[in-house]
Amino acid sequence: MIRFYRVLKLEIWGGEVSFVKVKLNEAWRFLKAAEEEFAEAKEDPLRIRDVAEKAWNAVVQAADALIYALTGVRVMSNYERRMALRDIGKRRVDVKSWGLGTGIWLDTRFHMGKHSMRGL
Repeated sequence: MIRFYRVLKLEIWGGEVSFVKVKLNEAWRFLKAAEEEFAEAKEDPLRIRDVAEKAWNAVVQAADALIYALTGVRVMSNYERRMALRDIGKRRVDVKSWGLGTGIWLDTRFHMGKHSMRGL
């Protein structure tokens, strides 16, 4: 997280600060809520699912902040987010090692299919 903040601190000017700060604050709120609820969830699958949703929303908000800080683009969908992260990973040498164009972002279509937790 420290490395992420350093990149944002170097890249932000003017009005961009407020959007990035709002997104990062939202990410922290989602993460804190997920942590608190996870402690209380015990083994209730529905509550654990809600916790996972909040944790995922924290990731999404932080990714949106990163994308905006590095490109100035406000993404509006998961597809745009995946494409923006892939593009950043290809073009930016300083963040290439982060693996932004790989992993969970590319697998979201698969996970939204039969392997999701929709049936709980």
